[in-house]
Amino acid sequence: MRVFWANGYGNTTFKMLEDATGMHAQSLRYVFGDKHSLFLAVLRHYSKTRVDRVVQCLNDRQRTAFAAIQSALALWLEDADREIDQGCLMVNTTGELGREDRAIAEIIEQADRKLVAAFSEAIRAAQKSGEISTYADPKALARMIVTLGDGAMLHSRAKGSSRSAKLAFGALTSMLAR
Repeated sequence: MRVFWANGYGNTTFKMLEDATGMHAQSLRYVFGDKHSLFLAVLRHYSKTRVDRVVQCLNDRQRTAFAAIQSALALWLEDADREIDQGCLMVNTTGELGREDRAIAEIIEQADRKLVAAFSEAIRAAQKSGEISTYADPKALARMIVTLGDGAMLHSRAKGSSRSAKLAFGALTSMLAR
């Protein structure tokens, strides 16, 4: 996963994958088929671990809904701060491949829907408790947050700095807070 995350799909070679896994290319092909199939497995794993971690954070009932939203943004800042594997593998892949590969696009879209749904629920709860303003529809705010997060991850990767992400997430939480 980290090899694809650091290098992108197109720049990742079987030699890099061999070095990272300790497996020969033939063994990797035997287990996964080809590079594309291996990458699909990587994206599914990434979604299961990274996206589900954000969703779990947003569903944490031991903190207020607004605090859960802030914690989810903090997880994204951790990704923006990484020197290696900077940003988000899903965002990086979207930037690299767009929608040209339907199987990859579907995994990314499914993760996106999961994030929007979880943020919508957390926003709805925060609005209900009076923690954030009710001026906007929860799903529209959730879409804005995910889009902002995608942009922040892409900027972090491109600039090699999380400064833009920190500023954007800080402004977002200030806008949302009552």
